[in-house]
Amino acid sequence: MPATVARTLIRGLCLLGVVLLPALSGCGGQPRTLDQVTAREALLAETELPSGGWRLVGATQTPPGQAQPRPSLASGACGRALGLLDELEHGSAGYAKGSYAKDGFPLIEVVVQGYSSLPSDLTRLTEIVRGCPSGTLEQDGATVPFTLAPRGYPESGANGARLTVISIDGPRAIDIAVASRGESVVVGTATGPASEAGEREVTTLLDGVVAAQLRKLETTLGS
Repeated sequence: MPATVARTLIRGLCLLGVVLLPALSGCGGQPRTLDQVTAREALLAETELPSGGWRLVGATQTPPGQAQPRPSLASGACGRALGLLDELEHGSAGYAKGSYAKDGFPLIEVVVQGYSSLPSDLTRLTEIVRGCPSGTLEQDGATVPFTLAPRGYPESGANGARLTVISIDGPRAIDIAVASRGESVVVGTATGPASEAGEREVTTLLDGVVAAQLRKLETTLGS
């Protein structure tokens, strides 16, 4: 199976872990929504990530488009879990993504985005993910097995998932941590080789990144 299949799958599923948190109030007690200007302002600079030494290796304000290839969704409970992806990628009022690298660490990506209305199923995302512990996807004639398990992040208060796929290079994992403030969503992902020994460290790292991003989001929105 080409390695690009696993990479495409991982990229495509990077928003699976969304869960709602209490709303962030702005002026007049109403939650504010990110637009393109405030999304760019709210995104973490490389010097603002925990522990230092990170490099910003990519940034964009263009959300994923419908023209990008999608893996075929599984049926049943897994189809329901993975089907939330399209709702998350479209209708964003403001969007910014940064990719950060550091020697010896997984690739970190952070997305901040705003919505006029969040998908209704997001409040039940953890429950829906639990209904799909494993499955397979089909893309370009290749069968891609995966496992999916809920994740919690105590420092940031985010929830999410760990997605593991089997690629030609061996097991690859993407840890997902997502939180919302009002109609604004923060998505953090850590992508690298799957390793039980490093799982706790990755969870702690991603938790700290999302907590830092939430603090900057709150400052940007005038909390």
